[in-house]
Amino acid sequence: MQHDNSINISEGLVIHDKHQEPTEKKHVQHFNPFVAISQIRLELEENPINWPPRKKWSATIVIVLMTATITFCSSIHSAAIGGVTRSFDCSKTVATLGVTTFLIGFATGPLLFAPLSEIWGRSFVFRITLFLFFCFNLGCALAPNITALLIFRFLSGFFGSPTGK
Repeated sequence: MQHDNSINISEGLVIHDKHQEPTEKKHVQHFNPFVAISQIRLELEENPINWPPRKKWSATIVIVLMTATITFCSSIHSAAIGGVTRSFDCSKTVATLGVTTFLIGFATGPLLFAPLSEIWGRSFVFRITLFLFFCFNLGCALAPNITALLIFRFLSGFFGSPTGK
């Protein structure tokens, strides 16, 4: 008698291996009193399924452009390393730190913004962080020295992380 690796719910049997005999399935139900389940109901015009095609495409294009811009900004610094070394009179290693600092900010940003988006909503967090991302990229362009550039690169990555993932 051969059994496949499947769960037979109707009989309450679990088959772990095709060479093993069925065993009784134990039904364990966990209850967590700290978890509140609520159901979100959207109005018809709020539900994206009911949006007209123009609004769906507009939302999609905006999200794609935000993600592409931030991804582009993470690596564009590597093309400017030669210019950074000449402009700020620093070594190539120090100039390369701009990529590293952006990625460190990009990795640490979600530690703060993920919980905030659960509290305040994604739209609010996206708008604020995208504005700050823009401001700190402007700071990168106007940085007077390599230290300021590296700090602005970190902050650009930090505030770009919610919209870039």
